[in-house]
Amino acid sequence: MKALNATALDTHCTVTMACKETECSGTMGLDAPATTTPPPATAAVAVGTYVDMAVSLPMTLAEFDLLQTSFIKGVATAAGVDIAKVKVTGKKEVNARRRLLTTVVQVDFRVEAASPASAATIATNLTATALNTALAAEGLPKSTVVKAARVVPVAGDDDDLARSSSSSSLLSLQVLEGP
Repeated sequence: MKALNATALDTHCTVTMACKETECSGTMGLDAPATTTPPPATAAVAVGTYVDMAVSLPMTLAEFDLLQTSFIKGVATAAGVDIAKVKVTGKKEVNARRRLLTTVVQVDFRVEAASPASAATIATNLTATALNTALAAEGLPKSTVVKAARVVPVAGDDDDLARSSSSSSLLSLQVLEGP
């Protein structure tokens, strides 16, 4: 026989199930009375900052897919960060307005920063000239800035965590071997 103990973290319930082959029986009870006291107010805490930017390159999406690693290396070089900090967040093929027969790929990307100060430095580093120099060194064509580099602070607080915890069923499970 196996027993399954599950404790709901947000309501302090315990569910105990005992199963024999295909039959299960169980109980459910409260470990402690549920409280309705709201958690103490907390101030917003920055949990991350990044720099957001978009460029277009004169190539097809398939061509970009083959060169995406080189693109990331070029962005990292221009930004002055490790390549692990650069993430492509979107890419799409569009027709260039000036030349109807030219296809370009628009690439949206994000560079993660350790702090708002380092994000500001990264944004300052990501000029069209610096980016195109670094991309050229990686064998990529000249890019056109679609969306200039901007610092995006990401903030959260403990109340956000409490809301997400209470809206989902978080369970602590333990399987016990029995006779």
